[in-house]
Amino acid sequence: LKETGMPLSDILRYAELRACGTVSHFERQHLLEEHRKQLKAHLDVQLNHLKALDTKIEWYKTQDGH
Repeated sequence: LKETGMPLSDILRYAELRACGTVSHFERQHLLEEHRKQLKAHLDVQLNHLKALDTKIEWYKTQDGH
């Protein structure tokens, strides 16, 4: 989970839940789904930044001298 960028507090919570066994299955799933949702939102923002940067670069390429 560390490789996914999950905060240490959430990793520790996940480990606690895992130690509880199958009774914590849905809570662990929820924790993972919430982390995925946060990662997706961050990725969407980064992709928008990349698109804006690409647009600006393309604009410069169309200017005289290139």
